[in-house]
Amino acid sequence: MAKSKHSTKEVKSALDAKLKAALHEARAAGIAAAREFVKRAEIDVDGFVADTFGRAYLKVGDPSSHFRSALKRLDPEAEAWEGYWWILSFKDADMPAPACQSIRAYETACEAARSVMTAHFPQEKFYVLSRVD
Repeated sequence: MAKSKHSTKEVKSALDAKLKAALHEARAAGIAAAREFVKRAEIDVDGFVADTFGRAYLKVGDPSSHFRSALKRLDPEAEAWEGYWWILSFKDADMPAPACQSIRAYETACEAARSVMTAHFPQEKFYVLSRVD
């Protein structure tokens, strides 16, 4: 039985489409998780989540060459930083207003996004890294 051959261009195109769709799904899952977080969070007198100011980011560590190449095709300026490739971050506009500076809300969003990305790309190692503002 002859093997089906796909051109390199077709394989790259399929991976790019899969990555783009997974990132879109991950962003939506993160935003939904942040909204749920706010429903349970303590809100201060100013209307914000009572929390430390900060951000969180979804990164991939030591990605496979195919995954890294797809990242570069989707974002030509993508690059490694401190051993990780930035995959996804959420802007204040993405977050429910009360959570716009809550480090835990951003971490919650990134954890949900990580679950989605891991489901689509189980061979890659995704990490949530956060920092205090």
